[in-house]
Amino acid sequence: MAKLDRYKISPRMVGRTALVTGGASGIGRATVERLAYEGANVVIADLQTALAQELRVELKAQGCEHISVASCDVSDEEQIVAAVELTKRTYGGLDILVNVAGVSSPSRQTATEMDLQEFRRVLSVNLEGSFLFIRQALPLMVDKRFGRIVNVTSTAAVMTSDRTTPAYSSSKAAIAGLTRQLVYAYSRFGITSNSVCPGHIKTPLSLRLGEESLRARERTIPVGRIGDPEDVAAAIAFLSSDEASFITGQMLVIDGGQTTVINYGESHGE
Repeated sequence: MAKLDRYKISPRMVGRTALVTGGASGIGRATVERLAYEGANVVIADLQTALAQELRVELKAQGCEHISVASCDVSDEEQIVAAVELTKRTYGGLDILVNVAGVSSPSRQTATEMDLQEFRRVLSVNLEGSFLFIRQALPLMVDKRFGRIVNVTSTAAVMTSDRTTPAYSSSKAAIAGLTRQLVYAYSRFGITSNSVCPGHIKTPLSLRLGEESLRARERTIPVGRIGDPEDVAAAIAFLSSDEASFITGQMLVIDGGQTTVINYGESHGE
């Protein structure tokens, strides 16, 4: 938490209301912290209600008073509607929607190994959940003639590897397409729609891989380190701000340069 104290002096989100899905941990948590420290009212929409409540208490102790929690399974439309209604009822509207919540398969599977039920489960959370939140948020943003939608995808949307699955890659690529599609109909209402594509980030899931695996990943990243959730949150905060009013339909890759290079093994210079 201490590393974020400097953001308290940048109150560019005062008067704005944000809803962050998957906001109890990882990138979602860092995003909630960043937006709250910049002055936003924030609703944490997450199925991990206890973790979300702990974060709310921590932020209130840091002086961020306007934090709410909505217990929400993003694959359940009724719970999504309830989360957006809570936001509207508590803060009078919704200015910023950040879709972070997502799942992947418990094991790496090829297209012939993955059954349809698992494929649909991943798309239901990652793609349909994002779509349903967007559909609920848009009327509130249209009414205010202002909105910021930021969808968290993945470098899996633009590249492939042995560490991802057909369902996960398909869902993340589809979210990027959904993000762009919103531009045509909603830009005239002052609404922007962008996505961020994180590469290897220190999240609770990635840390379970172990130190040896993380070191191997670091060797493939030009900047020489795994990303922090705060690296992604900083980009999300910028895209959510007034400063990004002329940026829409874009996909920002946050991966330390990994997708710009082809690693053929041991480096021997240029």
